[in-house]
Amino acid sequence: MSDEIIDRFFEKKLITSSNTQKSYKCSILKFFSLINKDINTYFDNNKTLDDYENDLNKAYMKLDKQNV
Repeated sequence: MSDEIIDRFFEKKLITSSNTQKSYKCSILKFFSLINKDINTYFDNNKTLDDYENDLNKAYMKLDKQNV
């Protein structure tokens, strides 16, 4: 199902280059792995902007620790 969600994102944003799609897909999947959340349910909840910001900070801190 995560592939379908990502593919819909590409279609909506008119991202057609296969190399760009591969790069974005890798980044998107890595983000969800870092924050330990399910892409299939992530946007279903009534989240606030603060919730999303906390997840972005969490991912950034993990990447920063890995020196990525």
